[in-house]
Amino acid sequence: MLRVEAGDTFSIPSMVWHNFKNVGEAPGGFVAVHSPAVMEDFIREIGQQIDNSRDPPAPGGPPSDAEVQRMMGIISKYMEMRPPDKIER
Repeated sequence: MLRVEAGDTFSIPSMVWHNFKNVGEAPGGFVAVHSPAVMEDFIREIGQQIDNSRDPPAPGGPPSDAEVQRMMGIISKYMEMRPPDKIER
C-alpha cells in the first residue's frame, strides 16, 4: 500500500493491478495522466464534462443503483475488475 498526500506524484506501470481509496474526511481528487492515451474513450464515456473548473458541480451523495450499474457496464468495456478476495498479493 502506498499512502500519498496532496501534491505527491507516483507512476503505475501499464497493466499493473491497482486501486485507490480516499481515506480522508474531505472529498479527494486526483489527476491521472495516461501515456500513451489509451483511456481517452473510457474517460469520455464515464466522466462528466466540467466547463468551468472554478465552478464545478456540487458533490452529490452516493450514486443510485442505476448509476452504479451504468458505470460498471462502462468499466467492464475497458478493464477487468477483480473482487478484493481474488487479487493476488
